[in-house]
Amino acid sequence: MGVDLVPDLIRDYQTKNPNVRFDLTQGNLGDINEHFEKGHSDLMITSRESTMNSHEWIVIRKTPLYIVVSDQHPFASRSSLSLLDLSGEPFVGLKKNCGLKATITSRFENTGFMLASTFDAEDLPTVAGFIKAGLGVSVLPKTLGLMLDGLVWVPIREEGWEWEVGLKWRKDRYVSPAAKRLLIISTKSKLCLLSLLS
Repeated sequence: MGVDLVPDLIRDYQTKNPNVRFDLTQGNLGDINEHFEKGHSDLMITSRESTMNSHEWIVIRKTPLYIVVSDQHPFASRSSLSLLDLSGEPFVGLKKNCGLKATITSRFENTGFMLASTFDAEDLPTVAGFIKAGLGVSVLPKTLGLMLDGLVWVPIREEGWEWEVGLKWRKDRYVSPAAKRLLIISTKSKLCLLSLLS
């Protein structure tokens, strides 16, 4: 998200609101959740699965998830794969401190099929690097920051495999006018959002 989503969001916002300053915090899910819960941030970019009852959340991007293999893997020539095809494959997973982990776990739970990770990485670029080195396969969003040479992105046959990324805020806290404007710019459904925030 740091390669395109966040910079594009800030650029679009500052085009219309040039005098607003951003104070960005980046880290693993636990760190940024703690920062958010203490009130140090107005908004947080995350997946739906990492929200709680006191949070509101809107989708700002939906990204398909793919089975990712190295270009040397036997699956590299396939036009699509079922998750069942991954049975027995070394799987490079994510630690619980990564927001995408909750999304992938919830999707696997709905299939009745679970993979055992041979390694759980701290972040998505590390997962991509392990796959490129031929050390396993994984499920990832096809984002600019992960587009490494030597990776092949194979569509998943099962439906519903997408990663929803959104903005969340605390419904029990004051939302500043600047934060409300960012929410409005981030979504195409402005009238629905305005009624949600009022």
